[in-house]
Amino acid sequence: MSVELSCGYSYIDDQTSIKKGESARGRLEQYVRAGQRITASLDLYLTNGHNLSYDFPEIEELKVE
Repeated sequence: MSVELSCGYSYIDDQTSIKKGESARGRLEQYVRAGQRITASLDLYLTNGHNLSYDFPEIEELKVE
């Protein structure tokens, strides 16, 4: 199976003090046998800044083959 996640966020740029918006995306692929349960982690890297505010991550694509 594979999943692609995205997460929108905003932050205050340290150099310009301007509020900016970005999104981070990540993809995870894992082989899972029928009836098997797994737990997996996916790190999303955000731009450096302060006053970070983020939305809930969203599943953009899910494939089960």
